[in-house]
Amino acid sequence: MAQKNDLLDRQRKLEARISAYEHRISDIMKLDDETLWSTEVGKHREIDSELADVSDDILARYPEGWFTPERENITLPSALAPGEIERQSLQSIALIEAEL
Repeated sequence: MAQKNDLLDRQRKLEARISAYEHRISDIMKLDDETLWSTEVGKHREIDSELADVSDDILARYPEGWFTPERENITLPSALAPGEIERQSLQSIALIEAEL
């Protein structure tokens, strides 16, 4: 149980960092409501089917479901559908991402 709690704590911290990044990048990229993504997989968090094995107190800490970093998509130019980089004039940001 201690390992599960440690993992949940680390996931919570990573989720906070990713959330802060998402807020900052949304100001930089200024994507509109018509932005098309190459995939929607991972954009919406879903509760894992193995939740029945976890105690109620942990579930109360994470009412929206499990945050799984390996399933999350991060807002980057490479996650946009073909043609969106040009349509939204994000070529310079795409070049920076490619360098990283």
